[in-house]
Amino acid sequence: MSSIPEECKQYNSITVVSKDDSLSVVETNYMNRVIYAADKRKAVLTYESQSFFDCLNQSSADLVLVNEEGIWGIYELSREGVDQLLTELDILTLQQTYGEGTVR
Repeated sequence: MSSIPEECKQYNSITVVSKDDSLSVVETNYMNRVIYAADKRKAVLTYESQSFFDCLNQSSADLVLVNEEGIWGIYELSREGVDQLLTELDILTLQQTYGEGTVR
């Protein structure tokens, strides 16, 4: 896990940050999986402009998983990227729910 630079927007709960770009049909299907998963796991889903991703030095990323401690992961809006995001979202959610577990 890496910290979010102080000059970038901070988040105080488990949050999936997505670019607010227009999406292709395939990307929309992947994004629908992210929306459903975030809602099911009580994570916040928010949309940020390219400037947020530039601030993190992750201009090519599509999704970022963050919490109050920093960046948990950075992902592409692809099948593999969304699968990895959902797995790590499960781990982070369980860790915060039970107060222990995998620390990244």
